[in-house]
Amino acid sequence: MLEYIIEKFRKNSKFINDLDGVENYLNSVDMTFEEKNKILIQIYEYNSKIYSMLRDDNRRLEKIISTRQSSNSKKELPKISNVKSNCHKAIVPLTIDVKSYIRSIKDCKSLCDIEKILPDKESENYFDVIYTIILKLYEEVMEIKKLLHQDGKDSDLETRNFFENEIELIMIKINYIKQIMKEEVKTVETVKSNNEIVFLKTNYGNVCAFSDLKDIPTEYYDSFYELLESICDGSFKNFKTFTNNVMLKGLSEVRGEQTRIIFDRVSNNVYVIIYMFVKKTDKNASYQASLQNRNDLYTSNRDEIRELANNPEYLEENINLKAKLYETLKGKIRKRGSISG
Repeated sequence: MLEYIIEKFRKNSKFINDLDGVENYLNSVDMTFEEKNKILIQIYEYNSKIYSMLRDDNRRLEKIISTRQSSNSKKELPKISNVKSNCHKAIVPLTIDVKSYIRSIKDCKSLCDIEKILPDKESENYFDVIYTIILKLYEEVMEIKKLLHQDGKDSDLETRNFFENEIELIMIKINYIKQIMKEEVKTVETVKSNNEIVFLKTNYGNVCAFSDLKDIPTEYYDSFYELLESICDGSFKNFKTFTNNVMLKGLSEVRGEQTRIIFDRVSNNVYVIIYMFVKKTDKNASYQASLQNRNDLYTSNRDEIRELANNPEYLEENINLKAKLYETLKGKIRKRGSISG
């Protein structure tokens, strides 16, 4: 099968670089999860071999990286051995925008930040995402080295130092991601999450989710039900973590076509529902104001919610609120269905 993939999924390159095509192909054939991972490992090893063959100075680069990692470097990235393993991790859905992960990883100033961005180790597609991230980062390295080679002697020393430093930082991140991945190879299992959701309240005790629904047309209710369920079962439909939005930085979002739910992780498997809304445009002033107000409300209550997240009585109260919310959503869906029928 690897020979077929090599022939089919190389776009004007010696590398297997049509990773979306590979993913679609593997999803179309009858393969077990383990068999699929084996193919991905073979692709990774093939691309690594080609990379080594085409880059004569690869050994020199790795030697530099190894030497600097073992010394007391002043780089912003800490030594791998000094990174704590209990960093808060983001949960990742099965549908993945790999480009957004690459951007976030490249922007990271510490390895611990990378740990937060990587997929949850229990998610079904954990290895798929990790292998793709590694391959994409290698492509970044190759593109930079290609630029350096093309510029040759025309580039000044400052420019070359900048790009060589960029390569080194990316390679450090690749090695760290590979280390994390190897720790999970022998123990990874496909697990479906069983998450709890709790609900943000106003200072007067009103549940924000119920207030949100009052302003939402009922034709969107089935989508909101699906999004809530995706948080509960860990599939996180069209997941997105806000990294560049200053106002919402650190929060997460699941999305339908126009429906959105902003939420945050407050405990191991407990998520708070912050805002449910229908998004039509980013430039709407009232939309931005609503986001700001809701974010301010959550920020002022976040510490208290985190403290309550493991309180059995608090969780039981929110289980009842969830049941009530679901009944509202499903009741409207049934009523609309009977009318249209």
